[in-house]
Amino acid sequence: MRPDLLILDCDGVLVDTEPISNRAVYGLLVQKGVTLSPEAVHELLIGHTSRASVGILAPYLAPGSTRNLEEEINEVETAAMASGVEPLPGVVDLLKACPIPYCVASNGALSKMRASLAAAGLLSFFEGKIFSAESVDHGKPAPDLFCLAAQTMDVKPERCWVIEDSMAGLRAAKAAEMTAFGVIGHLSEEEIKKIGAEPIDRVDQILPRLQS
Repeated sequence: MRPDLLILDCDGVLVDTEPISNRAVYGLLVQKGVTLSPEAVHELLIGHTSRASVGILAPYLAPGSTRNLEEEINEVETAAMASGVEPLPGVVDLLKACPIPYCVASNGALSKMRASLAAAGLLSFFEGKIFSAESVDHGKPAPDLFCLAAQTMDVKPERCWVIEDSMAGLRAAKAAEMTAFGVIGHLSEEEIKKIGAEPIDRVDQILPRLQS
């Protein structure tokens, strides 16, 4: 049965900002005493809000260096978007042909989301339909953000499809009782299936099912 709302994550689903963002955040963390590798930091933080990231990073940073860290992470990520962002394969095709309402819901800061979508030429698709974890008490993997998006768009959670690329996002979708699709990349096909989501290679893969 065709859904009434399509909810898309931002980073890793709509745009590929992670390499740029990761370099910027890692440079900031080095200044604050982190001794972990860039790869280790990425694995620790993937899918988490900036707020949650501060708590995760605290044991690996110099004492007292987490003060204002959430704001600093948001600032360097937003600034990094100016260096150029591209839509991921199939995104523009999906958005142009999608026959149902859609929105974007991300654990990222609203400023970063708007900057990355604008840099990729996608902001016009989502004006008035951008949801950030800054607006809820608990970001993904809690269901709060997806429930807010569904409520605002006046759609029941069970009538929503979600496309995610992180385990935190898929867990949030399942907790919200929404149908979940996982883009293969950060997660393997097996990991996506194990949580009860459907693996896809790119976002426009679901378009024929939305049009039927």
